[in-house]
Amino acid sequence: MKEKRYHIIAPDIVNSRAAAWLKELQSLSDQQMREGLVVIGSDDAEVLAIILAGSQLEMTVHHLDHRYPTQQLADFIGKIASSNVFVGAGLYDQLSEDLALPQGTVRKLMQSATATTAPSPDFTEAWQHLDLYIHELDLSGNDETRHYQFSNLIHSWSYHELAGEEMKKGRGFLVSASLPFSHKLQTYYQSYEVGTTAYQYLGAPHELTEAINQMTHEMGFGIFFFGSYVPDGSNPYQSILDLVSHADRQGFGAVWTPERHFNEFGGLFPDPAVLSAALAMNTESINIRSGSLVSPLHDSLRIAENWSVVDNLSKGRVSVSFAAGWQCDDFIFYPDRYAERDQVMFDQVNKVRELWKGHETEVRNGNDKNIKVRIYPEPIQDTLPVWVTVSGKTETFIQAGKCGANILTHLLWQDKSELIDKIAAYRKSLADNGHDPKKHTVTVMVHTYMAETVEEAHELVRKPLKEYIRSSVFLIEKMVSSTKSSNDKFRDAVGRYGNVVDNIPPALLDELLEIAVNRFLTEAGLFGNVDNTLSLIQTLKSFDVDEVACLIDFGPSHEEILRGLDQLNKLRKYCDPSANPAGISYLQLSREDYEAVKAQLDDSRERDKRILGGLVCGQDETDLLAVDTTGFTGVYLNANAQLETVTKESEKEFLAMKDMMSGEIVKEF
Repeated sequence: MKEKRYHIIAPDIVNSRAAAWLKELQSLSDQQMREGLVVIGSDDAEVLAIILAGSQLEMTVHHLDHRYPTQQLADFIGKIASSNVFVGAGLYDQLSEDLALPQGTVRKLMQSATATTAPSPDFTEAWQHLDLYIHELDLSGNDETRHYQFSNLIHSWSYHELAGEEMKKGRGFLVSASLPFSHKLQTYYQSYEVGTTAYQYLGAPHELTEAINQMTHEMGFGIFFFGSYVPDGSNPYQSILDLVSHADRQGFGAVWTPERHFNEFGGLFPDPAVLSAALAMNTESINIRSGSLVSPLHDSLRIAENWSVVDNLSKGRVSVSFAAGWQCDDFIFYPDRYAERDQVMFDQVNKVRELWKGHETEVRNGNDKNIKVRIYPEPIQDTLPVWVTVSGKTETFIQAGKCGANILTHLLWQDKSELIDKIAAYRKSLADNGHDPKKHTVTVMVHTYMAETVEEAHELVRKPLKEYIRSSVFLIEKMVSSTKSSNDKFRDAVGRYGNVVDNIPPALLDELLEIAVNRFLTEAGLFGNVDNTLSLIQTLKSFDVDEVACLIDFGPSHEEILRGLDQLNKLRKYCDPSANPAGISYLQLSREDYEAVKAQLDDSRERDKRILGGLVCGQDETDLLAVDTTGFTGVYLNANAQLETVTKESEKEFLAMKDMMSGEIVKEF
């Protein structure tokens, strides 16, 4: 995984986390309430959430710069005399011991609050009760304490001075982590007020434009089903209909249903066309896709006929992913096709495409005569959107490119470094055979469950995921052979015992299952919250992936999947271009960072017009007047702790008044 480059500061995320903190803070005694809160953290989303929770309860909050030496932090805490100290996860292990505070005083900021499944309240009013002291190192490295109340924020620099109504179109702000929190707070407040997203950039200045390109890259989201048949008296098909209807209303792009035969694993899905017909009648806009249709098990005419019916029922929302199949027992329908199933599948792709367009085909009838037939009903779509399901063979990626199909693949047992090369080979094959690579889609299936916190998601899915994998031991074999955490012991066991569960010693099988589960949780799935799952999304984007198909029915209950879909929808909104068309368009940087990347920014703005402007933060007006901020706005913190805009015309007046300025700066706390 690539190192994380940013934190998300968005209203829904901040509200959700603030709601969890509010619940916990309400349990404090009256005395603890009067003592206020001390917050030390580097993740601004977490810091902002607990500030709002405390403000909702009209508590005084002290934010201490995490860059302070430990002794200075301890001195501040001693002066503040609060028993409520919250420290970010990355700092907790060290500071909880080094601060030498009474037991129970220091709590971990990331994990202390328990996530709530109730709708998150709006914390807009909390800003009006803001009573925040920020103790920090300013842009010159000097100690400074500033007092913030609502009046500081509403009379400060405004988004509307920079971008006007553009901010309401979802254009996000990228804020450098190197800035003091007092500079960033102004932007976070106005981002919250407008309802757009800010990103706290954690990387180096020279990597800024690359990070922006990744964050604004498009990614589509669909949901994927592959659940096992469990004869427990429930109605799994009604559950599927309800889940897909929910995803349809939320704006997910596609629903995928597979084809499986003669096994409980995936046993709900013997014919994707039948279930897709039901889904077509129960949805309005979501694309309905087979994922996958094992075409060598079917006659090409029947494939075209069945899916044309579904295309009519859905009013033109059908796509088909063709698969060659792998399980020999499935081929009882056409045993002679098994050995040549790959070639049979690609031949069928071409045949079904022709039939879809209304072409006739010659067949032999019951009287042993050759006749020509075509399919009815005629489909709604002129061209059938086609995917080819690829389990890992580079040759299949290349062949899919030759025939101009899209790709459906996965992360189950493919090494991610190999996947880069395979997708590149596919794109090259498209171009070499006259197909536009930019108009074709690579979809990756990933097991998915999202919650408010990483811990909640992992705790909920570990057991059902383990049983799900147990029901298909071939996954263990493949995943163990590819995972970095495996060793010769496990490889030898798989080779010795093959796929026969009963022959693997129980203790070793359990170890194998743990390897597979841990790989899903850490490398090959979307398990966690919006913040941590974005790292996998960014990795897939860098591989030239266009869509993720999120497998959701591997064991959680119907209600749990619904809650997970709501969290997944938040991730979709950050990545789906139809939900967030503008992406990052504005920057907030220190003067030093701005000067370091100015040439890159100028080139980027000229090339793709993505970056529209931003703020350059200086220590004071004089610090900024000598900088060429063309296209950007220079700002500094004035004596009232407000961001103020630099104007060239004000230079003489500013210099004359500089020594006379006084206001809300607290010289000594």
